[in-house]
Amino acid sequence: MPKNADDVITNCHTHTFLLDHVPRGFLPFGLTMALARLPFQRTIARVLRSLNPFNDRDRFSRYANFLEIEGRPSQSETFKIIQSYYPDNTRFIVLPMDMAYIGAGKPNIDIDQQHDELESIAKQSDGCISPFLAIDPRRYDGPEGQARLHQQLEPRFPPGSALQNSGYSGGSNSIRRLDIGHRMRA
Repeated sequence: MPKNADDVITNCHTHTFLLDHVPRGFLPFGLTMALARLPFQRTIARVLRSLNPFNDRDRFSRYANFLEIEGRPSQSETFKIIQSYYPDNTRFIVLPMDMAYIGAGKPNIDIDQQHDELESIAKQSDGCISPFLAIDPRRYDGPEGQARLHQQLEPRFPPGSALQNSGYSGGSNSIRRLDIGHRMRA
């Protein structure tokens, strides 16, 4: 808790992605989609936690947290749950996840839609959300892909921002010069 009302906490590592942003092969044995469709996700989460009651940071506990939080229907609802654990004046840096290239299949909802929803939530947040962009260079391979990336990024950054000043031109190898942690316009 902040010492006084003027102190501000900034949570610099928050995720609001949903089960639809996760590839089917993320959990072993097809559990990702099976668990997402079960009406008793909280019961399954309790069972997962009980598999190792001496450690609340093991893989089973992480899967349980994932089920309880990321099983929500929107990033906005997920964010409201996260926000409820913090004082009212807390700021959040929200990091989307592009999981299309982790070798587990393609997610139902791609990163562009995740970015769009996150950007919309940030615009309605009165400045408490600073959204970032998840950029996986494999998605934007080659000159056409890099041109598409530049086209998608340009409207999200104000003139004079880090993107504008990074030397990014959409040309060969320019994606490697792009600082991955750019903040979107909110």
